[in-house]
This record gives sequence, C-alpha cells and structure tokens, in this order.
Amino acid sequence: MIIEQKKAVDREQQRQVAADRALRQRLIRSNYGRNCGWFVEGRGQRLATLTEPQWAEMFWTSYLITPLSEDPTALARLATPEFWWGEDVPFRNREPFAFGAGAGPAAGRIAMRGLYFNVGLTCFDRAWLFYERFFPKKTCCPTSRG
Repeated sequence: MIIEQKKAVDREQQRQVAADRALRQRLIRSNYGRNCGWFVEGRGQRLATLTEPQWAEMFWTSYLITPLSEDPTALARLATPEFWWGEDVPFRNREPFAFGAGAGPAAGRIAMRGLYFNVGLTCFDRAWLFYERFFPKKTCCPTSRG
C-alpha cells in the first residue's frame, strides 16, 4: 500500500514538473537535479547526502556519500547494499524538486541509476536550451559548480 501511495505522489510531482516551464528550466540547468545533490532517508530520518556527481559509465552516476548521522547503527546500514536496494529508501533532491530512484556503496561513493528527473521538453524549451548554450546563466543550486 505504501509503495502505491509513493508512486501516486511521484506521478503527481511529474505532472507538476511538466506543467511548470520555470521549474523545467531549473531542472535542466541543474543537470536534471543531479548537481543539487540528494538526501537519503530511512525510517523517517535523513541518513546521508549524495553529492559531487561523476559520470561512472553508460547509465550510472557516482555520488559521494556523506553521512548525516553519527549513530553507529545508521552508519552500518549505509554500508550495506541491501539498504541501498531496498524499496523503502526514499531519495529527495536537496532543492525542492522531490524524488528519485536506487544501488550499493564502495569507497565512500555509490553509483546510482535513474537518480534524476525526467523532463519532457517542449519546442520552446528546446529553443531556450539552444540559446542557453551561447548565453549561459548561473545554475540554480548553490552546491553545483559552474
């Protein structure tokens, strides 16, 4: 039941993104939410942040894991692949964008697939992107570079 509720919330957030041009542009500037970083939650609390995205391979992006808790139990959970693959682990963007998807840690980093926002582009958005290539604006995320 909880998974269906989460999927319904995610679908509603996707509809809002599709309807809001300014939000779509912020998402695109932030590399589809990747550059802003993500909060990792578990059992109702924020356990870690995922920052410094790096292209790992084809569909994977590697993130630096920064624990937010000093609780040894939480730190042990973050070190297990089972935690990262669990369906009850929500990922929330550090900007007020919202949700994401799932993977297993190594050397303080984790490769994630699908942890970005899917933005449907209109013709106006495509023209705006072409313009932005020549006249770039600052990014929307304080943590992103460039």
